[in-house]
Amino acid sequence: SRVPFCIYAQTFVFLLPFINRSFIDSKVTLNASSVFGADVNRYSNAEFIQERDLGIQVRGHLGGGMFTYGLGFYNGAGINVNDTNSSKDFIGRLGFNPHPGLRFGFSAYQGTQVDIQQSSGVRNRLGGDFEITHDLVPRLHIMGEMADGRDEHIHRFTYYVQAMFEVMPQGTPTAPMLLVKARYDELRDNLGVGDNNYIRRTYGVDYFFLNGVKIASGFWQQIKLQVDYEMRSHTAATVASYKADSFAHDMIMAQVAI
Repeated sequence: SRVPFCIYAQTFVFLLPFINRSFIDSKVTLNASSVFGADVNRYSNAEFIQERDLGIQVRGHLGGGMFTYGLGFYNGAGINVNDTNSSKDFIGRLGFNPHPGLRFGFSAYQGTQVDIQQSSGVRNRLGGDFEITHDLVPRLHIMGEMADGRDEHIHRFTYYVQAMFEVMPQGTPTAPMLLVKARYDELRDNLGVGDNNYIRRTYGVDYFFLNGVKIASGFWQQIKLQVDYEMRSHTAATVASYKADSFAHDMIMAQVAI
């Protein structure tokens, strides 16, 4: 099931406005090291916060919808991975909805980190999120998340802020819709040990040919075209290491989703 941590990990893929997921739901190691046992390799098997895991959870509302909660216990080994130890990970999020269209959330993750060598250690995460939806500001959607995490002695921090605006609002499910979007996304890997920061500035458009529930069948139907331009940068000590960097190059991406 989807883990109850922040927003991105709980969002279905057809609702994501950008082609690439944020760092909060991406691989923590973006450049592998040739040195066996290096820290950059040891913690490369799973996302900063994995999208799904095997376990049990409960969700609900309190105070007439003013608060939401999600609590779960999971294997902690990551997506599509068999459990490798007897311990379980605890994940929880408490949401606060003070006004229609305005939401806040606080999340926590406590468990064990299983690296590619299948050893266990401390794996903790703390997160926060906010969201401003169309109910508060018509045609505008702003959201952001941050997460601080430790894997044994490795300390990481990531955050993003993104905004989407409906240039062409959708009147009916079969009418077209056009969104413009922008996101700033940063991962600070191994804080306190050199400069190892990954930064993405993403700009793009989403065009929906179809987006809504078909009344006859009750199924969600969606056809959309997404175009993203990612401006990427990664701190590196030398020019040679920068040229060999698999991340520090801009990207133009296009995707059709049906």
